[in-house]
Amino acid sequence: MTKLPAHNRIKPKAGTKATPAERQFHMWVMARGCLVPTCGQDAIAHHVLQDTPNKRTRRDHLIVVALCHSHHAELHDRVGDEIAWQERHGLDLANEAEFNRLEAVNMGLI
Repeated sequence: MTKLPAHNRIKPKAGTKATPAERQFHMWVMARGCLVPTCGQDAIAHHVLQDTPNKRTRRDHLIVVALCHSHHAELHDRVGDEIAWQERHGLDLANEAEFNRLEAVNMGLI
């Protein structure tokens, strides 16, 4: 059997599984509904991958925003660029994610 070459990552991969506290945080963020103004749909947690304050790893489970399935698919599948997508919607995902994290810290969620 031929051994496949190792995948060379630019940054180390974060732990793929969120801790119970991080999962609770995700549920809290998702309960707010989609971040896009006037949407109001149920949401999933989108991990913000651009540079953010206090970012430790490529996928930080505490740097998330709530996006509905439609806007999440638009971001990844149709636009494919987080910066361009947020300019299109007038949002700053890094600041929104940091706001979520700080609010959750202040509330004692994380």
